[in-house]
Amino acid sequence: YWLRVLDGVRAACRERGWTWEEWSDDLPREALRTASGRCSGILVVGSAPRDHLLLLNGAGVPLVLADHEEPLLPADVVLNANMAAAAVATRRLLAQGASSIVFVGRDGFSVSFRERWLGCRLAAEEWKKTDPASAIRLHKWTMPPNAAAWPAHFGRKLAAFVADGEDAGRERLPDAFLFANDRLALDLLPEFGTNGIEVPGRCRVIGIDNINASASASPPLTTVDLAKEALGRG
Repeated sequence: YWLRVLDGVRAACRERGWTWEEWSDDLPREALRTASGRCSGILVVGSAPRDHLLLLNGAGVPLVLADHEEPLLPADVVLNANMAAAAVATRRLLAQGASSIVFVGRDGFSVSFRERWLGCRLAAEEWKKTDPASAIRLHKWTMPPNAAAWPAHFGRKLAAFVADGEDAGRERLPDAFLFANDRLALDLLPEFGTNGIEVPGRCRVIGIDNINASASASPPLTTVDLAKEALGRG
């Protein structure tokens, strides 16, 4: 995802005859202070430590944040249509007959994750208004902070359901899962097979971002394309 955003940044710089430097977010503060003093503008792609953002904001040059917001920072922001993307995915699942949908993500991970959850909720609420008889159930599974713990955590949640609903002691498996992004979906997709759940036969899975690896997943991951290069160009 971020590499394609950076591709857009580089392409826009080349078109304008600008040179650029790329700094990692683990650059020491003093090195960051020196680097920011020799540039005409700064573009922060994604999240960065708040103290680094404050330092960059004091460099006296234009500062733009791409796909990230800091409410107390007076900087311009370029964002993707995260709410709209999640709403598109949710409407597709509902149109295909899904009545129970799980959104999988973590609010604290990024602003985009929170916006995508909100888009999912709004789409479900709008659907209910147009079809009051529909019985839509929307769940949210929050993943732990440590990414290494995601598969086991997700697997335990899946194991708590049954595929056919014959066991009265457990709830029936949801019809669909909407992941906050493709990377999360791809990391957790194997857990369906481990728990004997066929995708897309038994439940549908969809992600957001359209990263390259989505097409080569098994099964290929349905996803919502976002204009990553255009985000960088913007």
